[in-house]
Amino acid sequence: MKRFSFLVIIALLGFSCAEKETKTIWVYPYRLNGILTPYVEPGKYLLYQESEELDYSSWEIIPTENYEILGLNFEEGFFYHLLVEQEENTPSQRWKLKSILETKKDQITTIEGSWQNVPSPGETFFPIVIRVDRLSRTLNIYEGCFAGITGLGEVSDKKVELVQKYYSLNANDICLAQNPPTSGGFSFVESTSEYRLTQEGFLEFFDAQENLLVRFQKSE
Repeated sequence: MKRFSFLVIIALLGFSCAEKETKTIWVYPYRLNGILTPYVEPGKYLLYQESEELDYSSWEIIPTENYEILGLNFEEGFFYHLLVEQEENTPSQRWKLKSILETKKDQITTIEGSWQNVPSPGETFFPIVIRVDRLSRTLNIYEGCFAGITGLGEVSDKKVELVQKYYSLNANDICLAQNPPTSGGFSFVESTSEYRLTQEGFLEFFDAQENLLVRFQKSE
């Protein structure tokens, strides 16, 4: 009888362990007040995605500010790639850290803020202002009365990835009549594959053939 009871207990423990949910997730590097949009503000909510590869434009919000990953010492400014396990007898929003698979420092802070383009010798100058926002990972572009927004993907030492999730180009008819479209203003957005911060403080965008597309200087 004792042997039978012992086997039952072992079987139940094994079943309980098998029922635990284990998943691989990425955690967004900033706590926000809502889902990832161009105008999101800092807040209390974590964002995550269930993925092996990091997708910079696809995030889900944890809809509770009490959410936690037990064992994770969250530090702002890092993407966390984690293996987590569902804790027993807790809400579904509570996970236990099994292991940290990878951490990636978010280098978008190196180009955060507002920038004004610099005239290039021998070329017609069209004033362009850009603003890089780290929380929403967006590049906001202003040329005359035109405005465009595009999402930012990976930002590393020499690479900036532009994604189209939030892209828009806004101008009303009056604006178009007073400020006809200029050539070249927004063309660098789709062509950029690399950027560089020079020792002089310029922000330069290059295409895949390493041709300089546009140069900016800090405007704030």
